[in-house]
Amino acid sequence: MIDLSPFVRPGTGIWWSQASAEPTPLVHSLLDQADLLGPVHAFTGMSWDQRLTTALPAGVTLVSYGALGALRSLGRGRLQIVPCHYSALPRLFASGRLPQDVGLVQVSPPDSAGYCSLGIGVDYVADAIEHTPVLIAEINERMPPTAGSPRIPLRRFSAVVHSDRPLLEAPDRVPDDTDRAIARNIAGLIMNGATVQVGVGLLPTAVLEALSGHADLGVHSGIISDPVLRLVDKGVITGTRKEIDPGLIVTGGALGTAELYSRVSGLPAEFRPASYTHAPAVLARLRSLVAVNSALQVDLTGQVNAEMSRGRHLGGIGGQADFSRAAASTGSGSIIALRSSVSGHSTIVAALDGGVVTTGRADVDVVVTEHGVARLTGIPIEKRAARLIAIAAPEHREALERALARKRSQRTELRVDKTVPGAAAAVAGIPDRASIAVGGFGLCGIPWILLDALLASGVTGLSIVSNNCGTDGTGLGAFLEKGRIARITASYVGENREFERRYLAGELEVELTPQGTLAERLQAGGSGIGAFYTPTGVGTQVADGGLPWRYGPDGEVALASPAKEVREIDGRPQVLEHAIVTDYALVRAAVADTVGNLVFHAAARNFNPNAAMAGRTTIVEAEQVVPAGQIPADQVHLPGIFVHRVFALTPDQAGDKQIEKRTVRQ
Repeated sequence: MIDLSPFVRPGTGIWWSQASAEPTPLVHSLLDQADLLGPVHAFTGMSWDQRLTTALPAGVTLVSYGALGALRSLGRGRLQIVPCHYSALPRLFASGRLPQDVGLVQVSPPDSAGYCSLGIGVDYVADAIEHTPVLIAEINERMPPTAGSPRIPLRRFSAVVHSDRPLLEAPDRVPDDTDRAIARNIAGLIMNGATVQVGVGLLPTAVLEALSGHADLGVHSGIISDPVLRLVDKGVITGTRKEIDPGLIVTGGALGTAELYSRVSGLPAEFRPASYTHAPAVLARLRSLVAVNSALQVDLTGQVNAEMSRGRHLGGIGGQADFSRAAASTGSGSIIALRSSVSGHSTIVAALDGGVVTTGRADVDVVVTEHGVARLTGIPIEKRAARLIAIAAPEHREALERALARKRSQRTELRVDKTVPGAAAAVAGIPDRASIAVGGFGLCGIPWILLDALLASGVTGLSIVSNNCGTDGTGLGAFLEKGRIARITASYVGENREFERRYLAGELEVELTPQGTLAERLQAGGSGIGAFYTPTGVGTQVADGGLPWRYGPDGEVALASPAKEVREIDGRPQVLEHAIVTDYALVRAAVADTVGNLVFHAAARNFNPNAAMAGRTTIVEAEQVVPAGQIPADQVHLPGIFVHRVFALTPDQAGDKQIEKRTVRQ
């Protein structure tokens, strides 16, 4: 253990390298000697050193730009966070606002001329060195020298320790299906030839993996990880179209596996200081820049919180605002990505935790979750909320609508406009295996245009709730022909030969329910009623069970309906029916206003209002859309609280109404 007493005295300000370049032996020496050295002020960035969280001496005050890695576990008062952009760190060191008396670094072995490299940990370290009189180095035999890294002569170090230990590797975790769904949505937003900024972690890993089919990508980022190797090996990352540093990966650090560290010296990469990687003047020259950053929360105007969750610091500003602003202002786009919910809590929120804004709404072009993409560029405040609620977790959308309504009643700047450009935008984000209530009666009031757009989107494995399943080849009948429906709840098969064929062949699960009961189950779902009793079906297989839900290949019943509870009420037996709530609802209205109030025409009022009430996200095609307030209150058939997205049909679409049976006199 090195004796630090010649260099560290009470009140000394110390900083050290972060992440995979953290000089652990030197840091542990500081912790071991802290009681003898006196109180010190220390700065570092990302760290996985558990001693900082479990055995931090009282005499060490720890400062950082965020609660990253193990630092998240430090209690309040043990970690002081400086809220600053990463691009500001060089200036803060230069001005003495961050500790700068002593620097602890990890470097590569000296070359033949006696110069060491900062290797994979250049970032803020290269800038801090210029203003730090005392440098103490861990010379690690396994730290690779890197291009672009400042060459530091051995004589610059006041003391050194030698080591031959593996570099810290990133936690070994694999992206899950949600991460990959988000990544697929992001990959569709990135063009060939783009210069990409992306961080490290599960979601960034999934994003880079999803770019394997792209061409001529460039990288300019604060840090790189193993997926960059794969894209270089596949020829995806070439950097040939970068406006500056063509052909080069530009980064400040690397965090990954031993394979990444062993190959990093041979990559077409340069490791540059934060004063270059994050400098606004440098980023402004990258017209092809696409910034992809993660968030903890996004509010209904597009503001981003990447720092706090439920009162705890879990992140930092870091380089997010630097890259997002450059990408949104002079680059090709700023993307914010996040899971729609974490631990049962929505990440799309009406108000950010603690009012913390990491990235302003003007610097966000697109927000992406596993449920879709919300494009915000050029979109007024009044319309942003509907787009963001549409990509929130389905189970949280109704609460977000209510919160938005409360804000509106308080005369905030938020105003609801639920209109979307067309059918494709309206159904965007509906995933495979979704449950969907579809309005209409026979061929009257069917949301034909929405169904066509949903069919074109390719979703499959759907669970449909509808009075019937249309006719052969049209509407829901087209979904049947393509095998897109796995289950349907309906009141009758109707004149649909494909419905009958698939049902009897065991290719489709069918729950038949009395028509009035079906309407009431949908309405109960929208009203928050879990179940109800009705005399309809008592004494039949509806109540007693045994209705064939699915046939097997041999024609035998593979799955039958269960028996239901029957109770006598006022001397009459009644059967218990459970409410229906679906992920989505597709309906057709005659008139809608921009906040979702609906009017239906004649027989189209059958099942459309009920389906709309049952959907967690209700999508409406309307023959006419009028400004809010133009539908008299006493003429509203369904209030807008049940509606989430609305679009106006063209005159041709509105006038094209199919006739189920055309009858003329002989």
